[in-house]
Amino acid sequence: LFSQSHFLCMPVRAEDFGCVFAEAAAFALPSLTTHIGGLPTTVGREGDEHGEAGILFPFQEQPQAIAERAHRLLDDRTAYDQLAASARGRYDALLNWETNSDRLLDLLRAHV
Repeated sequence: LFSQSHFLCMPVRAEDFGCVFAEAAAFALPSLTTHIGGLPTTVGREGDEHGEAGILFPFQEQPQAIAERAHRLLDDRTAYDQLAASARGRYDALLNWETNSDRLLDLLRAHV
């Protein structure tokens, strides 16, 4: 389904990290979600509406505003392609299992 989609749209009310957002980024699929909990860690920069792997909306954002923003991005193919590439880049740099297991092993070795 990810490979046939333009966005992962999941405006959640509570979320710690959101593995599904990392999975979407692996497919270069930008996420549309709420700026809540740990999602800035997954989707992008804290306090910045434009995350590296999608767009973070205020918690109270109305569905119509999210749909309008998605529509504008789809109308600007260059901007959409840049966001999709950025999502994949964030996955490659931070959100994959290999990178995270290497970081964990480095931390454990530093304390042995």
